Amino acid sequence: MASVARELIADSMSCGSVEYHTPVPVPALMHCHAQSADMIRRAATNSTACFSRRVLHIAVLECEQMPPYIVQSHGNFARIFERWLQVGTHRLNAGRPARREHLSVRTSSWNVKEGRYPPSFLGVDAIIISGSVNGVHDDVPWIATLRRYLLAVYHNLPWVKIFGSCFGHQLIAQTLLGDHGVSVERSGWEVGVQEVFHDHAFVQNFPGLSQAPMCYQFLHSDEVVAEDSLPPTWSSIGSSTLCEIQGLYQPGRVLTYQGHPEFDRIIMNDFVRRLVKAGAIDAAVSETYLAFVERDDTRILAAEVLLKFLTID
Repeated sequence: MASVARELIADSMSCGSVEYHTPVPVPALMHCHAQSADMIRRAATNSTACFSRRVLHIAVLECEQMPPYIVQSHGNFARIFERWLQVGTHRLNAGRPARREHLSVRTSSWNVKEGRYPPSFLGVDAIIISGSVNGVHDDVPWIATLRRYLLAVYHNLPWVKIFGSCFGHQLIAQTLLGDHGVSVERSGWEVGVQEVFHDHAFVQNFPGLSQAPMCYQFLHSDEVVAEDSLPPTWSSIGSSTLCEIQGLYQPGRVLTYQGHPEFDRIIMNDFVRRLVKAGAIDAAVSETYLAFVERDDTRILAAEVLLKFLTID
């Protein structure tokens, strides 16, 4: 464990590259406790204190392998998230005085379908749970393991922030709020660029949203629903015309998006055509969906919101 920690500290001195890892035992995290977690947090803080540029290390828990064509042109999920967030950091940094701390992002890739998880969180600021062709109710071992892992991170590592998109959003909702009447149910397809109508409380935390809405790509046929109101510390980020809960927010801890702001038109166009060919999406509406994919979006604004969430202490 100590050698892994030293490697992570050394790696924090570089940025802009995706790391890929071999499987490690999941139980290592399951035995975390408050004292050791606090020691790791202090070590991570000390290891980055000398830098004027803040490098956010995000562990991407990849719940799907992207098709070879997409991997060749865009990379896998970790690389796709990194590119999206790096553009967001450029916009944030451009608006900051030169003397202010500037941001950069690097990601590490963990294929959780193959049992690959970070063995340590030394120097890790956040995790991202990606999308998947699976649904949260699928009876497959890797989803059950991921849910246990998420609970361990949430309860034992309070400084590690959590983000999820699409399947990740749904898994976080079902795992962390299932005891509060929150569940995931089948819905109609929501495809292409759609606008999120923001909850007022969410906008209060991210004032930039009062100037423009978040609009980005969607591709889902399941949605998060709540029987009653969410727990006091939680809120919805907003809704769309087809989906009531477009994301979840717990200040300083969790943020989720139902959509895929990390995806561009090329990725989405490919996915929609694949789903039509497989018979999952009716060919009669495919041209409408493909037209939605080509709409203008504000996906970089969505990246800025996520980055602000990740950097708010």
